[in-house]
Amino acid sequence: MSTNEEIGAVLQKYSSMGEVQSADQVEQDFDQVTKQAPIQEVSGGLSEAIRSDQTPSFGQMLGEAYREADAVQQAEMLNQLLQGVSPDILDALKASFSSLSSHAGGATLELSPEQAARITPEQVEEFADKVEKANPAIVDVMSVFYARNPTLAKPLGATVLGMAMDNIAHRL
Repeated sequence: MSTNEEIGAVLQKYSSMGEVQSADQVEQDFDQVTKQAPIQEVSGGLSEAIRSDQTPSFGQMLGEAYREADAVQQAEMLNQLLQGVSPDILDALKASFSSLSSHAGGATLELSPEQAARITPEQVEEFADKVEKANPAIVDVMSVFYARNPTLAKPLGATVLGMAMDNIAHRL
């Protein structure tokens, strides 16, 4: 069976979400798809799922993913999220997190794992929602990040990943 046939067989299970899959099966299938499908198709499928009115808010999803990540992964996620931040929001972030302002200078901010570990999932949720409101394209930026880091995408939930695979199936 060729790679395209393998992906097709996996994605067929999610086409129109006809067959219900267990959370573990969805995660396994997502891993397989992300290893074989073009990254732009995976990230596009994730973007559509994240924006769906059938999934939690962007901030809720990122907060949950943040909660499940270790400090290094948390820093990676936050640093990716910070790429979509305007200077005004960046200044507000520095003011909100006094522990960061002494380490952050200039127009950019890069968090260390130690700094990221001091930020709560609830703060990430609130911040992510603010960033999305100011810059809706951040969903696409984070979707590319999750497509490249599928392990970090798993806490987004089986519903989001299943919808993403349905979207990917329609994109391929």
